Amino acid sequence: MQPNDRIQTVIIVHLPGDFHLTHRREMLLALARELPGSVALLLVNRPITFDVTPLKYPRKFWTGIWHTRVEPEPDRRIWIMTPRLAFHERIAQRSETLVGIKRRLMAAQLKTTLSKYFPRATRIIQWIYHPVQDWVFGTMEGAGKVYECYDEYRWRPTGEFDENTWTREQKTLKSADLTFVTTEGLGIPRTAFARRLECLPNGVPEYFFSPAAQSADPIDSISQPRIGYLGNARTGVAFDLLEAVFRNRPQWNLVFIGPVENESAIQDLKRLINVHFLGRRPQSQVPGLLQRLDVGLVPLLDTGFTRVMAPLKLAEYLASGVPVVATDLPDMRKFTGVVTLVPSQPAPYDSAISECLAQGKPSVSAGLIEAARPYSWNVICRQGVIPTLTEVFHFA
Repeated sequence: MQPNDRIQTVIIVHLPGDFHLTHRREMLLALARELPGSVALLLVNRPITFDVTPLKYPRKFWTGIWHTRVEPEPDRRIWIMTPRLAFHERIAQRSETLVGIKRRLMAAQLKTTLSKYFPRATRIIQWIYHPVQDWVFGTMEGAGKVYECYDEYRWRPTGEFDENTWTREQKTLKSADLTFVTTEGLGIPRTAFARRLECLPNGVPEYFFSPAAQSADPIDSISQPRIGYLGNARTGVAFDLLEAVFRNRPQWNLVFIGPVENESAIQDLKRLINVHFLGRRPQSQVPGLLQRLDVGLVPLLDTGFTRVMAPLKLAEYLASGVPVVATDLPDMRKFTGVVTLVPSQPAPYDSAISECLAQGKPSVSAGLIEAARPYSWNVICRQGVIPTLTEVFHFA
């Protein structure tokens, strides 16, 4: 691979997961398309470590442990790096000595990669997603610092306040030059600590706005009406609410699209013959599945963790023209008028779903798609992210 002599600024993004799996993948692809030609993204996959990777991802370990992998995407605007470190960050944080070892190992690999592939880069920006990643801010002297907070880390999904994480996050907020938050609710407690705080809402790829090719799929064997839930079946979802609604509505079919993180929580739902689990699907298949739904659900519990959420699935439903019934939470209310917001209780959910079905999807789809247009990742990056980065870090 030849070095890219045109690049003057490199934004190093330390991903929350490997690039092909992370939920921020589409946002980063859109950002790369909209950035000036002198700016490149170096995306850092989750590191290969000797303590965790061999057990969880043995193939990744044995194919990547021998050298630091750096691979460009076809357009050479995104480069993906898979570093090698000794310890997982949650284990290393127990000791300053271990953190120091990790920092030196990461710094050496980043400097080698930058000098080899971006020899003329004079400006480096480091971007993280969680306070547990803040150790990487010390790897590149003089680098800009971006912290993107897309979840309420102060609260655990199970409802307990996490004092240790909040204390650490305050330090992260103070050290970052720029903090992005997904919702206004996330910004309220962080404004006092952040140097500069801006909203970067959840969005959708452009292809969600177009009719998807309807190739044969198991969802077609499920009779209508199909009421869908897109996303991870995990703590924070009102499973008891869904079980009560769909037990009393056997003519309705509930379709889960996504992985199941909390198997024990869905046991009662699995016993219902009108509840179907399609599992994780590639992002490219999601629009075609959503366009087959009659209603989309955001059935969250009302907790400290969920109260500041406006989930990614909300914009994805709207861009696909699907009517939405969601729990009435503060940061959902900006969608009042296009989303039906109800308390997290069976009776209101039942009534709201019934009203959506009676109204009919064809009569409202066009308006829902139009309401989602400002939440295209391309629009968010072009009108919000890039002007902010340019102003804070002064690149052309």
